[in-house]
Amino acid sequence: MAVVVTSFVKRGKVGNAKAKDTIRYIQHRAGKVGERVMRPLFTNDSPMTRLEAYQFIDEAPKGTKFFTVIISPDPATEDTHHDVDMRHITIITMQAIEEIMRGQGISSPVVWVAAVHDDHTDKNHVHALASIQGRLDKPDVRRLIDVTTTACLEQRRELDRIRECNAREQESGRGLERAR
Repeated sequence: MAVVVTSFVKRGKVGNAKAKDTIRYIQHRAGKVGERVMRPLFTNDSPMTRLEAYQFIDEAPKGTKFFTVIISPDPATEDTHHDVDMRHITIITMQAIEEIMRGQGISSPVVWVAAVHDDHTDKNHVHALASIQGRLDKPDVRRLIDVTTTACLEQRRELDRIRECNAREQESGRGLERAR
């Protein structure tokens, strides 16, 4: 089962500062041996700069909560070869948050930014910051876990199918070479 962890701060002087700290962390967390790493920030359809991320924090409307979201597929069942497309999984998870907000009658978009952390631990994961007008209660987080797990498992099945096809093709190619 994928792990989806959330916490939030409210918009305001302190909340905005903490949200910006989160942006710095997700972009610059040190690598395995403590070296400075600059990870690219992304959103649903494009890269995002740190200044653009700060801007969405500063321009967030009153009542906004900044949710920190960590998405981590299970390395034993969902990311066995460390090859899951974490950007795609993040987009699916964020779309699920938007659906939850629409279910609460909130039509404003969920603005978010994320970075893949695949360089300082054996567990592939993403850190994201999402600007949300509504709430995420325990049943909502449970739904996010279910959606994310399903997306990871579907991707795992497809990646494994491709891996098996490639292995069969390589094996049949070796058979032809032996026959020559």
